[in-house]
This record gives sequence, structure tokens and C-alpha cells, in this order.
Amino acid sequence: MGLKFSRVAVVRVDSKGRLVVPKRIRDKVGLREGGFAKVYAR
Repeated sequence: MGLKFSRVAVVRVDSKGRLVVPKRIRDKVGLREGGFAKVYAR
């Protein structure tokens, strides 16, 4: 695919299918509650 990422994190999926992103990562990238994020999975 050739995509390069500046930030890579392992996140968990909860029982309702939501991604659980650690607070440290959310703060770094400026992700707020109710916000949207682009996700690449492999």
C-alpha cells in the first residue's frame, strides 16, 4: 500500500464495537469525545 504513518497505536475494541483509544494518544492527536478519526487497519 505504501502508506507511512507518523503515529501508530494499538487500540482495543469494546463489547459494543467501539474503538477505545488511550487518553495519551487522544491528547497527542487532538481527538475529542464525539470527534472523528481516520483509521487504517491491517
